[in-house]
Amino acid sequence: MTINEFIMIISRKNILFALFLSGIVFSNLPAQDSTFVRDVIVEREFQPVIKNAGKLNISPQPVEPEAKLLSAHYTDFYLPLSINNNIHPLSATEFSPMNSQGQNGFARLGLGNFYNTSADFFYSLLKRPDMQLDVFFNHLGTFGDKLHSTSKAGLAFDKYLNNMDLFAGMDGQLERLKYYGNNFNLNSPVDLNALTHIYGNATFTEQKLISISRPPLSYSLQQLAENSNMETFKRFHAYGGIRSLPTAQDIKFLAKLDYQLFKNQYGINENLIHLSGGVTMPYKENNLGLDIELYQIKYTSKAADSFNFWDYYSVFMLNPFYAIEHPEWKVRLGMKAAFSMKQGRPFSPSADIEAEWKPFPQWLSLYGGLSGNYTINSINKTFEENCFIFPDLRIKDTYTPFQGYAGIKIKPVNNFMIDVFADYRYIDQQYFFVNKEYASNQINAPDSVLYTNRFNVVYSDASHFKSGGRVAFNDEKNRFNAEFQAAYNWWKTKNTAFAWLQPKWEADMKASLGLTSNINASVSLFYKADRYALLGNEAVKMDNILDLNLGASYVFNKSVSAYLHLNNLLNNHYQYFYGYDVQGFNFMIGAVLSF
Repeated sequence: MTINEFIMIISRKNILFALFLSGIVFSNLPAQDSTFVRDVIVEREFQPVIKNAGKLNISPQPVEPEAKLLSAHYTDFYLPLSINNNIHPLSATEFSPMNSQGQNGFARLGLGNFYNTSADFFYSLLKRPDMQLDVFFNHLGTFGDKLHSTSKAGLAFDKYLNNMDLFAGMDGQLERLKYYGNNFNLNSPVDLNALTHIYGNATFTEQKLISISRPPLSYSLQQLAENSNMETFKRFHAYGGIRSLPTAQDIKFLAKLDYQLFKNQYGINENLIHLSGGVTMPYKENNLGLDIELYQIKYTSKAADSFNFWDYYSVFMLNPFYAIEHPEWKVRLGMKAAFSMKQGRPFSPSADIEAEWKPFPQWLSLYGGLSGNYTINSINKTFEENCFIFPDLRIKDTYTPFQGYAGIKIKPVNNFMIDVFADYRYIDQQYFFVNKEYASNQINAPDSVLYTNRFNVVYSDASHFKSGGRVAFNDEKNRFNAEFQAAYNWWKTKNTAFAWLQPKWEADMKASLGLTSNINASVSLFYKADRYALLGNEAVKMDNILDLNLGASYVFNKSVSAYLHLNNLLNNHYQYFYGYDVQGFNFMIGAVLSF
């Protein structure tokens, strides 16, 4: 793990001192110093000059034997097409945060069809060698029939001391969306308003509800139609902490306190306090470390019985480790343990073993590990994963007692890398999204059962094998970049016929070319195949995802840039969540002003 998060607002030196003495100062620091140097980036100056799309970061790569690089885990493999918005206007061309003398900020605005909008603003209110205060604003949204808009604004602060960084920040976010997806009966999509004229005030009751604190709810058809209209999410996040800088010798530390508030229109509030951090210190020419996390979560609602889960719980996580490093190989030996109080598994242990061997440091590296994980599925996290879930769904935390992975990285020539991996994990009670089911005893089939455009989950013990690889290239002058990555997924589930909504095959490709010093062009392609949704007892095969995007940008000068995106050129109306078609062909044109 790396140090890329912040911890705890420290207001008194004696508090910090006490935390160190008691061992409650902790971090996600790995043992190697190079990882710390790579990930502790406190500079936030921005120059919004459009760069080549798909700018590759192919590190870690087995080159330069004097450099200590991160292991390339299976988890480094990702397919970046966002599933949380119907538009992805920056999938083809991105903007590069670069240092620029005399410029403190930038503003960006993009407009497109379907009322698609994108806006960003950044400005350094205070910029000194030892202190920085920044303000930022981000917006991405579509305001048509498939309304989904997210706006976020905040502040970030850093104060640099001798070998330490004190930092703090806060931000707020407003997200609005329509439940525009289809509702279904056993045979086909249905219009709830049309059914209201036929069946009147017939009531429908929740099915397959795991009842914890309330009985199944019943709704009329009109109420179901109203519940499928609009939703608003409000989020607030504040953090603060202290960390050692790359110049620090011997002991590396990080401590952070996070507070997150999530509210939905249904009236549920989630208050989450996350205390996390760690310390790494030399021990007999190697490194000894400890990571600790503490989650405290409190739930409230407008009505005391309006949500279907516990109102409070906490989880404590402990991860001691010992790291051995040599120029040609390194090993991390540790263990993880999660202790859940009031609900869930009281004790969830797993291994934490990683290794990398570079028999030929210039061009070959082998890596692998045995690990596991315990994931807190807060409501905030869950709604970010699937914003169309039923408002009081609190998914059980996910426990992965075993994960084994192995891979090989090859760099046959300069700036060209091949990474091939295999990963197997066993997951206790994995969750899968399914359309929420309602039934009525007042109506004859097939309309007596409805599958709505809100989502529930089903659980099953599952085994997941994933194998794949990536090929990446960028020329020395950074004029041309290209990357291709693909993976095969095999799921074995105990209680379900399929791993619902999960693809068997997935791939993406992206490339960019600097045609001139001012003009860049880019292309990206995303693919997912063999996915199934669940309606009642029926498995429904979903359309494959095939999304082709083109982009172009032009830099007039260091202060003005312009860009054009052409997304979903094949006009495919695929779905990430069953019933919700994404936008077809869409474009966005925009400009950037730096100052």
